[in-house]
Amino acid sequence: MPLIAAQCSESTKQRFRALAERHGVSESALLRQMVTNVLAKNEKPSDVERFGGPRAGYTGQLRLRLRRKEVTAIRALAKPAGQSAQGWVVAQLRHRLENALPFAREELDALHDAVREIGSVGRNLNSVTRHLLRTGQFFADQLNLDELSKAVERIRREMIATLTRASHRSGTEE
Repeated sequence: MPLIAAQCSESTKQRFRALAERHGVSESALLRQMVTNVLAKNEKPSDVERFGGPRAGYTGQLRLRLRRKEVTAIRALAKPAGQSAQGWVVAQLRHRLENALPFAREELDALHDAVREIGSVGRNLNSVTRHLLRTGQFFADQLNLDELSKAVERIRREMIATLTRASHRSGTEE
């Protein structure tokens, strides 16, 4: 097996040895794990082709020969969805192979926004409830939750509308 070596200060060496002991592995095994993790997080597909070895999540490319009118049709379908032709084809394949709904870019953005909004509402609700409980001011009959309920219902309707559009476009009824 090839060797990677580096010089370091005595204190760094001692700290590294202690870290390896805490993890229950040898210094070599820990260094090997660290190098593998850094490479996996920072490699590009071109690096894998040059140096060999599969990159996590990268499975390769598939090339297709299509007629000019098929390419034109794909581009025409991809444009309203806010996708490139390649992105649209990938989304359609994933839908067929994995039952993944083919969302348009604006639909994904809307879903991300909705999830962020729901997270904010939940955090705010937790903060208010915690404060009221700590101060002894929590009385369920005195809380007006109408605005909160309306906000959550609006977000829920937006999410359902987005999912419905995507499922109708893909030919599935959810």
